[in-house]
Amino acid sequence: AAAGASPAETLLRSKISGVKFQKHMRVLAVRTTYTKDPNYYTQILMPALAHEGFQDCPNFLWHSSLICLLNMDNMGTFSEERRAALEKLAARYHLAIGVSNVFGDIAQFAGCVEQARTALNFSAGCRQGGRSSIIWTMPSLQC
Repeated sequence: AAAGASPAETLLRSKISGVKFQKHMRVLAVRTTYTKDPNYYTQILMPALAHEGFQDCPNFLWHSSLICLLNMDNMGTFSEERRAALEKLAARYHLAIGVSNVFGDIAQFAGCVEQARTALNFSAGCRQGGRSSIIWTMPSLQC
């Protein structure tokens, strides 16, 4: 859905799949700083995300990154618990993470994936002293 699907096609695919979406969502783009091995993502990072409270987030590998769809609360905010869990994961697994702005229409998913990947690339460039970083997209960047 992220690469090449039109908004109408994305909506149709989501209806066919039966996946339910919340009114407010964000996309996370996650990448380790030291490996692009798909097995690491599927066998280590995906279970780690589930263990830290992100088990309800559909995710998939795309261009050496883990893409996660986060359902947000009714105000579209990121809870302190989820933020802390994400920071813990980033530190433990040496992750660079990009987070998109909130969106409410699954047809915006592809644009928000690109937005999160842009933040991810910036995040990877901001690392200092081996520390992981999380970049939250600025409101001026639209999905």
